[in-house]
Amino acid sequence: RVVNTDTGDVSTLAGSGANGFVDGEVAGPATWLKASAGVGTAAEFHSPRDILQDGDKLYVAESGSHRIRMLSASTGEVSTLAGYAWKAGTQDGTGTFARFLAPFSLALASTVTLRWPSEPQ
Repeated sequence: RVVNTDTGDVSTLAGSGANGFVDGEVAGPATWLKASAGVGTAAEFHSPRDILQDGDKLYVAESGSHRIRMLSASTGEVSTLAGYAWKAGTQDGTGTFARFLAPFSLALASTVTLRWPSEPQ
């Protein structure tokens, strides 16, 4: 949700309000995977815990589906940066091969490298 601090207007940038993990094309043989565009209110999140902004990009620590999501503030497009929906773990890897255990917060280093702890401290 976005709040215009000048007018007080509130609008939805992304998310349908339903718990889920829709974000662009989702590939996989399992029938529970949803393959639809995750733009604006068509996107779904499951227990987002922290949001970090870097220019047009918003990064979301999503503890419910164990992922780090990326949202374009200008287009509303949502994608998975790292982790795989409902596959918890602590495995290093690239993109969906990485595993997180309920990421709770995000931090951005000066070198524009994302760091995220898996559990609240």
